[in-house]
Parts: sequence; C-alpha cells; structure tokens
Amino acid sequence: QIEVLTSKKQTPNPDWMSFVVTHKARTRIRHWINEKRRKAVDHGRALVEKRMKRVGLSVDKQTLERVTAQLKFPSTQQLYYEIGSGLYDAAEFVDQLRNRSTPEPEPEAGASPARLEVEQIAEGFTEVAREHGSPSLIIDGEAQSGMAVEYATCCSPIPGDEVFGFISKTGAIKIHRTSCKNAPHLLLDRAERTIDVEWSRQKDVQFVAALRIVGEDRVGLVSDLTTVISKNLKTNIRSITIAGEDGMFEGIVGLYVSDLGQLQRIMKRINRLDGVYGVYRLEE
Repeated sequence: QIEVLTSKKQTPNPDWMSFVVTHKARTRIRHWINEKRRKAVDHGRALVEKRMKRVGLSVDKQTLERVTAQLKFPSTQQLYYEIGSGLYDAAEFVDQLRNRSTPEPEPEAGASPARLEVEQIAEGFTEVAREHGSPSLIIDGEAQSGMAVEYATCCSPIPGDEVFGFISKTGAIKIHRTSCKNAPHLLLDRAERTIDVEWSRQKDVQFVAALRIVGEDRVGLVSDLTTVISKNLKTNIRSITIAGEDGMFEGIVGLYVSDLGQLQRIMKRINRLDGVYGVYRLEE
C-alpha cells in the first residue's frame, strides 16, 4: 500500500534522470531542465542589457566574449545563466565590462604566425575529433552500428557529451548536445521524433578533445604543461601549440581521453599551474 503525495510547488529534479526508465519521462525531465536554463539565460541577458543601457555602455560581441573569457566564464551563455540564477551580479559584470572594454591595438603586420596556427587548429579541430571518436552509439538502450547518423552543426557534439537523437525527415538520426540552443524546441515541439542516445562506455575507446589555455607567458610553461598532462595524469598528448605575445600566451592542447570526467580533471589540474588564467574546452 502506498500514498502518493502531490504539491503544486514540486518541480522535477535533475537527479531523477539517474533512475527514471521510460523515454517519455527522460524527455520530459530533460525538457524541463533545458527550459529552466533557457529562462535563466534570457533573464540574465535582459539584466545585463538593462544595466548597460542605464550606464550608457555599448560594446560589440567580440568585446563581450573577450571580457567574459577574462572573467573565467566558459561562455556568454554560462555568464547569463549565472546572472539570471542570482549567482553573479549584473552590475558587477557591467562594471568589469566598462573597465576592460578598451580595444586592444591591432598588430600592424597582421597576426603572428604562431597566433595564426592556433586559430587554424581551433577552426579544424571539431572535425578531427569527430573522425577519431567513432565508438558505436547506444540508441534506445541498444548498441548500434552502421546506422545513418549525423552530427548537428549547431552544437558540434563529440563522444563524451550528453546527447540525444532527433530523427530527421530522411530517417537519419541527428545527434544534438542536450545543452544545444535548439534542444528545448526539439524536445518540446517535436518530442515524438527524439530518441535516447548515449556514447558507448567501452573502456578501450578514446576520443580527441582540445583545451584552449590562456595566461601569463613564462619560462618553463610548455614543460610544466606536458609534465602535468603526460606524467602526472597519464594522458597522451596529440598536439600542442602555444602563441605568445606581450607577456601573454594562448595555446591549444589536443588530448586523447576516455570520457569527460578525465577531461575535467585535466582542466582543473592545469588551472592550478602558475600563470594560467583560464582553461576552456574547445568546442567551436
């Protein structure tokens, strides 16, 4: 005999995803989580825009993204989410934006060769990661191979991301990240065409991931990075490119990792190195 307790104030809990069974339940919970995040992002953006208008500040998208990165937010979406959720103050961010929005001088002869190499690696990295990450997918609880699968260009998923599938008109399964900007629309308005998808958990499967690292240029930096990654964390490095200019550096490090947990541990460890200001996953 059981008693079912109900409440108008009760809302879904993300932890429910660990034990719900049906596809419909998982879809509804996932939609609620994404919708709540979307509302927080929209609210945060509105608070920032209102504050900027009040102080008479106007900046372009590039400056906004640069200052967001300097404040160690992985993206503007995360920044807006934390502001909209009350975790960060919009007024404080706008003050930081005003203080840091002075444009950096453009180099007279164009970007340095090292800087161009970093940008080229960043542009082509997602495709390389997809080609290397080829474990079979678990679709609706069953391992699949040889199916028509496409990766959504709007969110560029790679193995290890939390994903879902959307059945296209051609019958192919298009893989989206659950944090994709299109996820709320697909999961709500076209829920009947979505399907549970996850990456194979085979222990011997590795995928390529990359980190963008920024900080203070100093002697021994590359040696410290390789020691932490290869020796301390036992992770194979695929490539490493560092561009230094005016006492600062920016680099791309390509790695072979088995899952996102390993990648996150590496990011935390690198972030503790002297002179490192930020470590971000390269997604675009």
